[in-house]
Amino acid sequence: MKFDEFKNYVKNQPYFRSNLFPLITKHPGFLRRQVSEWVSKGRIIELKRSLYTLRDAFEEKTISNYLLANIIYSPSYVSLESALSHYGMIPERIEVTTSVTSKKTQAFENRFGKFIYRHLKQTCYEY
Repeated sequence: MKFDEFKNYVKNQPYFRSNLFPLITKHPGFLRRQVSEWVSKGRIIELKRSLYTLRDAFEEKTISNYLLANIIYSPSYVSLESALSHYGMIPERIEVTTSVTSKKTQAFENRFGKFIYRHLKQTCYEY
């Protein structure tokens, strides 16, 4: 599959996952290798394993870090330092998007930035 043909399938999506490949081709393994090659060439950005976006989304800033934070590791929501900074409650500039999750603590880094997820006990979500 040529890159322009593939781009037509995903251009209206802010991100796409590798589970999309069997839906658009009879040879998903071959497409997976092509996507890896396009990542190497910089046409596609790998957000994390099996999660991608087109380079255009990065260059045109059509996808926010807050949306990415929720997509990269879910369930999660942007909180802590990121939320305080967003609402002007702390004077510091925050370089990392921090979220909380009921899953284990995790961190990811890609061309959009660094994303940190802090574990919060399930009982903290109940009211």
